[in-house]
Amino acid sequence: TMIGADLTSMLIAYILTMTAIAVLSGLFVVVMVHRPVKELTDGTRRVARGELNYRLGMKSNDEIGDLAESFNRMTEDLQQARDEITHWAHTLEKRVAEKTEKLKQAQDSIIRVEKMASLGQLSAIVAHEINNPLAGVLTYAKLMQRKLARRLDNDEEIPNPEIEECNKYLSIIESETARCGEIVKNLLLFSKKSAIQLQPSDLNKLLQKSIMLVNHQMELNSIVCETDFDSSLPAVTCDNSQIQQMVVALLINACEAISESGNITVSTRYDERRELALLKITDDGVGMDEETKKRIFEPFFTTKQVGNGTGLGLAVVFGIVERHGGSISVDSEIGRGTTFAIELPLKPPQPSRDLDASLIDRSEIL
Repeated sequence: TMIGADLTSMLIAYILTMTAIAVLSGLFVVVMVHRPVKELTDGTRRVARGELNYRLGMKSNDEIGDLAESFNRMTEDLQQARDEITHWAHTLEKRVAEKTEKLKQAQDSIIRVEKMASLGQLSAIVAHEINNPLAGVLTYAKLMQRKLARRLDNDEEIPNPEIEECNKYLSIIESETARCGEIVKNLLLFSKKSAIQLQPSDLNKLLQKSIMLVNHQMELNSIVCETDFDSSLPAVTCDNSQIQQMVVALLINACEAISESGNITVSTRYDERRELALLKITDDGVGMDEETKKRIFEPFFTTKQVGNGTGLGLAVVFGIVERHGGSISVDSEIGRGTTFAIELPLKPPQPSRDLDASLIDRSEIL
């Protein structure tokens, strides 16, 4: 029985010892492994959510401590990298804004240069255009002077038919003088330098004024300009000067594409569904090949001989159309002429940096 009691005591002691070892092992695993791993897992999740300022508080000399220290260094490096990226992003935004402003100024300079080039061409045209009505004024003034001088020299009374004829001459002189004034007025408006000024305008009237500016060049080249305006077209909010510059550039381009005699058609339509004004300028000139069509809106690209053009005309046209929130396309074929189709919204978007940046993308070569 004593042996049995000893065995029982040993068995109980063994069980208690194993239980104590198991409990201590469990506590060791929980304290030394489970809790640090759980804290590390939670820290990883928080860092993944963007909390890069989170740090583990574990400090020990074992592998878990090394892992926690590595984790803290990693999050510190990530936070520093994010701060640097944020700083560079702000710096980049500022530099992009400065560059955009410089490119906008470059585009404005291009528009002024091209306007002056067009103005030089128009000056010669207007000189001839004004010469015609002035010649009529001079002729009828001399006729009246002779008639009146003859009657006055002979001390004769002027008969009613001659008075009526003189009144007719005076009416012609008045209308021709007014015509000269209108030509000069349009030329001054065209050459006026100003910032973009959007206002509701009658697009058909703007087109008519633009046609009048190049009318003499068309007559000299035996070109017939036909118009087909949509009377139902509502007012278009635009910059009158820039739209007129755009149309004059396209008309001069069309005249130069016609060698001797030909036809130019200017038409407008109203797309009520999309609230767009549609403008087409068509000529029956030499036309363009596919390679030329791809490059016509590039700055400084020209098919003219050296010294006969800057290659900025159609690039400026493209910029003006985009500034007004519109679009332009070209349809052309060698020997069959060219059509420029322009779509302008009745109310363009408000001017912004994005709009100005898109306007000047094609002038980055400067």
